[in-house]
Amino acid sequence: MATIEHRDGVYRARIRVKRKGKIIHQESRTFEKKALAKGWAARRESELQDPRELERVQHRGISVKDVLTWYVDNMSHIRSTGRTKSADIKKLMKEDLADLDAIDLTSGQIIDHLIKRLKTVQPQTANNDLVWLRVAFKAARATKGWPVAVDAVEDAVIAAQ
Repeated sequence: MATIEHRDGVYRARIRVKRKGKIIHQESRTFEKKALAKGWAARRESELQDPRELERVQHRGISVKDVLTWYVDNMSHIRSTGRTKSADIKKLMKEDLADLDAIDLTSGQIIDHLIKRLKTVQPQTANNDLVWLRVAFKAARATKGWPVAVDAVEDAVIAAQ
């Protein structure tokens, strides 16, 4: 349940989600009016009832680079990472796309990345970015349970064909 606090002329709405007596998520926002604070708290609590939304906010801040780094560090023992694959992934980690949030990533952002890449590389090379993103995102979702934007990558693959 949310709490609303009045201090220094503003209202702060605070939400805490507990499971088995332990706080697993908390957030707050400040408003000028009490009604706005109550409205936001009610909407946000309702949103957080969806387990997928709760999972998203708990994992927020995982970048595309984090996913790629995790993949290279942890999955290479399962399937050998060749020199070309390693080089392609390292190059991808230096692109602007790597700084974006892996959970909120959109197919449009991926397509924008590909368009930018196609100015300097052949289509086959740009396509490798899609291949490695797809593999790393699917592996992260399957083994780590990270709610990364696999659907966005899949949509970008379809759009790029």
